[in-house]
Amino acid sequence: YTWAAGIALGWDKWQDEEWEARHVA
Repeated sequence: YTWAAGIALGWDKWQDEEWEARHVA
């Protein structure tokens, strides 16, 4: 596990939440 992996995981989570907020609602 590296800082880059942590950032990638955090970014994926944020993207998923953003996409849902824009397209699911």
